[in-house]
Amino acid sequence: IGQFGFDNETFPIILPPRLDSIIQDRLQTGGPSDGLMVTRDGYSYEWTFFSVPHTSLVRGYGVNLTERLRMEDELRQAKEAAEAANKVKSEFLATVSHELRTPMNGVLGMVDLLLMTPLSAEQQEYTEMARSSATSLLSLVNDILDFSQIEAGKVTLEDTDFHLPDLMQQI
Repeated sequence: IGQFGFDNETFPIILPPRLDSIIQDRLQTGGPSDGLMVTRDGYSYEWTFFSVPHTSLVRGYGVNLTERLRMEDELRQAKEAAEAANKVKSEFLATVSHELRTPMNGVLGMVDLLLMTPLSAEQQEYTEMARSSATSLLSLVNDILDFSQIEAGKVTLEDTDFHLPDLMQQI
């Protein structure tokens, strides 16, 4: 930098602070100084300085990271927005599933009460179909609720006994 007539006053935006001490330190230790970040006036640079063997020179390489950091920030913001949208969707599914399940249980209860009354064979068949359809719909709503709980990381497993032939018959 000095060989070409530049100094901290000429390039104050891109050079790291305490450049003179960095140069002196590199001349004394001989090792590189990696990752010196400089962020000023909306620009970001990463600098590496190392001494040139058998000379009193120090070389410095600066990489403009401004665009990369801007893109990383945009990506982070997009990720946060997507996560927030996913959370809202999961909460919506849980709320809707709950709101649907309550009236479906009411329908099933009323159908069960209807089945306890005297019905003709045709009425009995139709009512059984209504109960089967309502049970299937309630099962679907429960599956949606389970899915939203899986997405939210709030899954609980249950240990339930079942009779396989009956399950196969229902399917």
